[in-house]
Amino acid sequence: IAWLALAIVSWWHPAAGLAIVAAAIPLEQRHSIPVIGADLTAMEFTVWAVNLGAVPRLVQERRLVLDRVATVHGAVVVTLVASIAAGGVILPRWWIEVQGWLLALLIYVIARVALADWRARGLILTVLSVGVVANAGAAVWQRGTGAGPESFVVDGAVRVFGTFQHPNTLGAYLAFV
Repeated sequence: IAWLALAIVSWWHPAAGLAIVAAAIPLEQRHSIPVIGADLTAMEFTVWAVNLGAVPRLVQERRLVLDRVATVHGAVVVTLVASIAAGGVILPRWWIEVQGWLLALLIYVIARVALADWRARGLILTVLSVGVVANAGAAVWQRGTGAGPESFVVDGAVRVFGTFQHPNTLGAYLAFV
């Protein structure tokens, strides 16, 4: 039901779908959903739902724009599928790789349209800011209390990880956002 709700929200308001994706980033691998042949992370689940809601809406409204970046990215996806198929790799293994490239392409196309509106930008920046503040707060708490697995202790100091599963992922998230 959550998947359907995300798709419906994204159909009505693609920018809200992008905001939900932004909110899901810090929870990326905390939850997984079993599917045929593999598990989807909470992030993959969210991105698929948003794409399945927003892309058909943008196609229906003829607002889906395939600029040079999207066209090249699409060519990469097609080339990837063709090369994997030629190599005889079985479905679950290659699908994981193709899915990542395909989801990135679709989110780019949605963002290209949805972020043209200043209110949409404000919504997404607000959600990203809350994620940064929450993760920074969790990191400060983890550092102060020493919370975390023993494998994250280096020279007596805890490498903080926020809501992520690894300190490097937290660092990348904070650096990019």
